Amino acid sequence: GAELPPERLRRTEPRAQRLKSHQETTLTMAASMLIVEDEEGVPREVAVAVQQIVPKIQRDLNCLADPDRQTRRKGLLRLKGVVLEGKSGKPSSAYPKEVLASLFTQHLQGPLLKLFADASENCRETSLQLVHTFVSLVLDETAAGQGSCFARLGAVAFPAVAKRIGVNQAEAEPTEEIRLLHIRLVTTLLMKPSVVTALENESVSHAVNQSIAKSLLDSFPDIKRECAASIRALVKTAPNVARAEGDVLLRNLVANLGHQHSKTRQLTLQGLGQLVVCYAEPPAAGATSAGAGAAPTDAAEAMEPADRTSLFNKLMDDVVIPGLHKCVVDHSAQVRHTIARMLSFLLRARPEKTSALEKFEPTLLTMLVTLSTDLTDEVTGVAEDCLAAVATHCLTNNNVAAVAGATGNETELTRYVGSMVPQMIPALISTTGHWTVTERCKALDTLAAVIKVCDGGVWDAATKMAFGGGGGAAA
Repeated sequence: GAELPPERLRRTEPRAQRLKSHQETTLTMAASMLIVEDEEGVPREVAVAVQQIVPKIQRDLNCLADPDRQTRRKGLLRLKGVVLEGKSGKPSSAYPKEVLASLFTQHLQGPLLKLFADASENCRETSLQLVHTFVSLVLDETAAGQGSCFARLGAVAFPAVAKRIGVNQAEAEPTEEIRLLHIRLVTTLLMKPSVVTALENESVSHAVNQSIAKSLLDSFPDIKRECAASIRALVKTAPNVARAEGDVLLRNLVANLGHQHSKTRQLTLQGLGQLVVCYAEPPAAGATSAGAGAAPTDAAEAMEPADRTSLFNKLMDDVVIPGLHKCVVDHSAQVRHTIARMLSFLLRARPEKTSALEKFEPTLLTMLVTLSTDLTDEVTGVAEDCLAAVATHCLTNNNVAAVAGATGNETELTRYVGSMVPQMIPALISTTGHWTVTERCKALDTLAAVIKVCDGGVWDAATKMAFGGGGGAAA
């Protein structure tokens, strides 16, 4: 009945259990001695934890390069089961996020990116989902040893994505759901500030623009909508990259204003407003393709300021303005609501964001006044609020000419619109002779709204300026 000593107890354990315990002890000792050269700044405990995981998944990592697609698929699913929770798809709670992040950057990133072009649809989709999950939920550029995680990933991920969705349709990813995952990954990466370092490479920035430009022409509506989000993220993170091929992005984006789904048209307008303001402003002196920095890119050096202004004005006259005119009379009230806010954003871009839109202010203001005559109360209300905001901004920040005939008691809106009437009226008068009844009625309604805003002496003085004399009676 006496208890056995500890050494006798260990001998009574099953041999397999003793062997497993010995292996784990050996792995722990080996891991503690490893120094990860390519992950400077990673805490020692994180590096040790990663090296304890690697032997457990090494076989599955090897399977990802196996010639047999079933072997690749099963290995990938087993890896997914290690790093993600089974049902929720969230990062595994078995490991700290710092450990999962380091495991991804050191061991998973390269093999997963190679699977983007795999012959198996399941492997392509699962690898994209895994990378997207790590980018959005695991990687943290503020964590120790992860400061350049997004820059390093973007440098290889953007070209890999471009090979699948930034090419001719005949060679592109055939599955639309996977193409959507690609462009979502682009958007998510572009939302990370540190990825700007990767975009300083011209081939990487071209890959981003190429991917977005081609995807804007995709037949899948969800991809078109995601592209609008990609453009907003690109403009915010790396404006000079957006300017580098902004003409192509603008043309393809405006083409989606005619899409049959109103939601697609709404999101397109949101992306278009951001891109127009960004593209209107030339790159700052000494700017890189991504942002401010060293020498300008070849594209920036090749185009003279006068040529750039001419190109922008032509794009506005031939592409953007006609597209916006169609949205002003769009059959969807939500689209008209969105364009009212977009027009307000464009009119308030001067002088903080750009002064290149000054030439188009009368046209943009006319469209906003037209929306204030809308038959839907919601659209009319937001258009009137936008007009008031534009008037306040322009009178405060811009050099608005004094209005002849003003008594000093006029509202800000009257003073602002009155200063723009000489430039607005000729186009409006011309449109009242349009060959379609709808356009003639809209022009007359807008003209009536302008007269109402500029009631009294301001209207008389403004129309005399517009027509060089007694034009008020003619109008």
